[in-house]
Order: sequence, then structure tokens, then C-alpha cells
Amino acid sequence: MKRWRWIVILLIALSAAVLIAESLLEWQVWVPHPSFVPEHIPARYAMAARPASLVSTTAALLTLYFSGILLLFAFPRRIGHMTRLFVNKPLRLLRLTLAGFLTALLVMVISVGSAISMGTFPLTILLFVVLFSGSLVGLVALAYTLGRELLRRAEWPLSPIYALMLGQLILFAFERLPWIGGLFLVLFASLGLGATIVSHFGSGEPWNLTPLLEANRE
Repeated sequence: MKRWRWIVILLIALSAAVLIAESLLEWQVWVPHPSFVPEHIPARYAMAARPASLVSTTAALLTLYFSGILLLFAFPRRIGHMTRLFVNKPLRLLRLTLAGFLTALLVMVISVGSAISMGTFPLTILLFVVLFSGSLVGLVALAYTLGRELLRRAEWPLSPIYALMLGQLILFAFERLPWIGGLFLVLFASLGLGATIVSHFGSGEPWNLTPLLEANRE
């Protein structure tokens, strides 16, 4: 118990240190290619991914956290279904990540095709909204599961609010690491999206057309 409590405290301290260091050292999480930077932009604004100050970083973390709380209250059962997918099976985590990544690729391919025509262009926006929403819900479930497991192992009170806060802080810190933060973001987003898809948006129901067949019999 004491060991896990120290591990949790250390993770919190390291996560906070990463967020503070990002602002003080001004490292770049995303480094755009020079060809994407217009010539008329002043040099001090040339890096579109210039690291945020501590205030804006904290604001981004709090925005994600309070959005996650709203989702926990709005869809507790669905997020509960999704959390079961993250526990105790490493191979399942790999499958979820691949499912999420391939789903994102498929959505992007369809979006490119729909953007070619003016008639189907709104579909591109709709698909990206669905993709973002699915990833966000999955990330909330992932952060909550991570925080819950850490609190359980440390034998601290299992509050969903505190569990989400702890998991969100750790995941957000990984995403802000220099050079590799973008890879962690893709990994976490793919894992979250995969859980959303596999769990049928948290419903736990299988992907099939049986309800349509049953409706035809009525």
C-alpha cells in the first residue's frame, strides 16, 4: 500500500513538473515543417505550435477535466462499459489501439472523398465531429480507468471525480512531452476511439443488423 501511495505521489509530481517545464523551457510539442509557415508571419509567430504559457496549459487541462466530468455525469453507464475494456488484458489494449487507429484512417479517407464534391462537403465536417467526440469520450474513460486503478492500489477513496482528475493529469503530461508527446497523443486517442467503437459507443451491444430484422417481423 505505501509503495503505491508513493508511486501515485511521484506520478503527480512528475506530471506537474512536465507541465511547468513546458512553459519555462518553451519546448515544442509540435514542430511544423517550414513549408507550412507563410512568409508574411513575423518570426516570433512563425512556430504555429509554440508552447503555451503555464496559464494556457492549465486552462487546457481544466477544460478537458471539466468536459470529462460532464461526460461522466451524462453517460455513466456507457463510460462504465468502456472502462472494463482497459483492465488486465494487454492484448486487448493492442487490439483497441489498432481498431481506433484504423477507424480514424477510414474516416479520413471518406472525408477526403466527400470534400471533393460541394454536395457532400458537409459530411466531412460531420465525420470529423464524430471522430473527435468518439476519441474524447474514450479518453475520458481511459483517464478515469487509470486514475481509479492507481487510487485502488494506493487504497485511497475511489471517487470518480478524483480518479478522473488523477488520470487526466498523467495522460495530459505524457501528451506534452517534447518530441514524443505527439506520439502519445495519437496512441491515447486511438486507444480511446477503439474502446468507443468496440463497445458500440459504450452501449455494450454487438455490431450487427439484428434489430432491423426484428423490426421487419413486427
